[in-house]
Amino acid sequence: MGKRMAKRSEPADMEERLERVASAFDAEDFEGVLAQAEALLSEAPGQPEALHYSKIERLIECVVGR
Repeated sequence: MGKRMAKRSEPADMEERLERVASAFDAEDFEGVLAQAEALLSEAPGQPEALHYSKIERLIECVVGR
């Protein structure tokens, strides 16, 4: 018996929002990165790119001590 696969529901503007997260990261606006990534994750909990940016920001907080 196979696993049941649920279709993920993502916001319609996901790509645009991920681009804004990437731009914030490039601009070193790490607080903005975390806020935007967490907002995306609240709407699409398993979204890989948002998880990626969220984890990177938390790592930066640990290393830099923000």
